[in-house]
Amino acid sequence: MTVIGYNLVRQSNSHHKDSYSPQTDELSYNIIGNNARFVLLVLIMDNNQVVVKEEGKVKVRFVTNDPNIRVTEIAFGVPERIGRLGLSELVNHLRSEEDTTQHKPFDFLINGQFIRTTLDKHIKKAGLKEEDTITIEYVEAVTEPKREQENQHDDWIASVDGGSLVGLALTGGYDFGARIVDCSANTLITAVGHQAAIKSVAWTKAAKRSHLAFLTASLDQTIRYWHADADAKTVQPMCIFKAHQGSVESVASNPDGTRFASGGYDNKLRLWDLQNLPQPQPQQQPNKKSRKNGAIASSTNILEPSIITESLSTLEKHSQPITTIDWPTQFQLISGGMDKSIRLWDLETMSDTQTMMASTALHVVSYSIDSGLIASGHADHTIRLWDPRIRDGKFNIGSLLSHKNWVTSISWKPGSSTQLLSASHDGTVKLWDTRSKVPLFTIEKHTDKVLSCDWLSNPTDSSNPYIISGGADTKLKIYNN
Repeated sequence: MTVIGYNLVRQSNSHHKDSYSPQTDELSYNIIGNNARFVLLVLIMDNNQVVVKEEGKVKVRFVTNDPNIRVTEIAFGVPERIGRLGLSELVNHLRSEEDTTQHKPFDFLINGQFIRTTLDKHIKKAGLKEEDTITIEYVEAVTEPKREQENQHDDWIASVDGGSLVGLALTGGYDFGARIVDCSANTLITAVGHQAAIKSVAWTKAAKRSHLAFLTASLDQTIRYWHADADAKTVQPMCIFKAHQGSVESVASNPDGTRFASGGYDNKLRLWDLQNLPQPQPQQQPNKKSRKNGAIASSTNILEPSIITESLSTLEKHSQPITTIDWPTQFQLISGGMDKSIRLWDLETMSDTQTMMASTALHVVSYSIDSGLIASGHADHTIRLWDPRIRDGKFNIGSLLSHKNWVTSISWKPGSSTQLLSASHDGTVKLWDTRSKVPLFTIEKHTDKVLSCDWLSNPTDSSNPYIISGGADTKLKIYNN
């Protein structure tokens, strides 16, 4: 006995039939009325005879928080074997969208978990009863970006920061330089001065194009602080911070840009002040364009950055190199490292208040202000989710598995408590929703390891930020719809 197809029968005054394909999980409706009754007919081949069997129904109610896509919340029956695409088509028809080109893809959740199988399987797995009315929440589905732009760098891109408010990306890499790139992939400014690769970059002020400030941390054991004007296309190194005794792997600014933290291969987490810094001093430099007659060359004033050798505080709890830092609130700092620990620091007492241990080394931690969760990326290809508010010690509340190599970068979507980006040595960037075990989509545009990813503000549509990523193929990618 073999199932060869389905028919979805709309029983109403017009006795209209619509088709359903199990291969594509697609429904085709022409008319849906309030009094319509749907029955799924299963077509079965038995001894070369087609046998029609009526399939069961589940009573559901559709709800959404988005008034622009809201449909009736009256409960009605749907085929129990319907899946995500079939539900999406149903909602589109309930929205009276007769023009199929205007149909939107939707995602569906039951009790906060995405439906990724047929409805009956999801209900069974969730321990629900098919006899009850099932409330299904629906949201507009997130689709992979259609547009891609790129900015060519001279070497690997190790770090990107899209946290400016004016649509400017900050990058740093193995060409020893940092760049400011606009959302059209144009390089506006290049900052040079480090004697080795830049491992981490961070904006400290990025609300106005004409008043920008940022940090770069390097394999040369220093951090540099810069001022820039994107309109005038000028940049000035303001200060060099020297205290680490190894590569500085991560740097992060506090929310108001008055302090920053750095960590690296000396296992030390250092805090620095960005207020009341000594000003750069003019230094006489001979002008390279001397006269042909051999006269003494003229000189120009070049501002030399001041040098700071003592940090505000040094926090020494990590037993191996610190690879990642996040400073999400004024009074709490998060660090992670090769010792497999995630540490939460109270900056009033300068003590680590919580330690969460992973099974493998960490490459990145990212804190969500909206959900209170921490996401971490690891060498075992895993993204782990942590809830530091749990008091029984079982902080690890879940894992996201899809990457095929080291997870190098994670960034929560601004304003979202569930969506985050990840990048990996497998060459991909993935968008996740923590309510699903599979990624919403995977971007496979890089040709080598991806080392960093982030969200970049969209000056024309704040609700639709760009995605940016960079890595070993030396290209900064900018994606949007």
